Amino acid sequence: MKKEELLQLIDATSDTDDAGFQKIIREAMDDGIVSLRGLANYFQVSLPTVRRWRGDMTEGSNVPHPAMRKHVFAHLKEVILSVPQERQPLRELLAKPAPDPGSSPAYPHTGPVKEELSFSVTDLELKRIRAFRKKHRCDLPNDRRMKRRKVKKTGPIGRRFTYSFTPTTIGTAVKIGCACGKEEDVTDYDSW
Repeated sequence: MKKEELLQLIDATSDTDDAGFQKIIREAMDDGIVSLRGLANYFQVSLPTVRRWRGDMTEGSNVPHPAMRKHVFAHLKEVILSVPQERQPLRELLAKPAPDPGSSPAYPHTGPVKEELSFSVTDLELKRIRAFRKKHRCDLPNDRRMKRRKVKKTGPIGRRFTYSFTPTTIGTAVKIGCACGKEEDVTDYDSW
């Protein structure tokens, strides 16, 4: 169902029409406009509650009070209007066979697909990282002044410094650590 059709269906459906409400919820979920978890989180209800709204439960269905339906419809309209382009409906995507990774030029690799993550640092965080690396001294082989002392091994590839990125809801915390155990928080909290 296209966005315009779904908007028309929402406008044409009465707040007291149980079957119409369930159809709207089903269509919005099937088209990928909203998710089960997204609705449950937004309205602070359980996942089974949203399944009942959709009519998926075997023991029967239950829809919210007509006063609540106005808010659900308003939220759906807001979400539909914020979708920048037509999405391919989920049921159409699921109906297509999955491409064979070995036969398609779009999938040149033969192994499992890897998800890549990348993090970046601000100029201030980079400055703090460089300062830590410059001032930190320990009994590790990469430290030129300590070559003659007995040192701990850092592994075959010389891993000395470790960078830790911790995503939070307001920003990403950044720490640098040395193999000797010393750590320093270099997060630029002013950029949050």
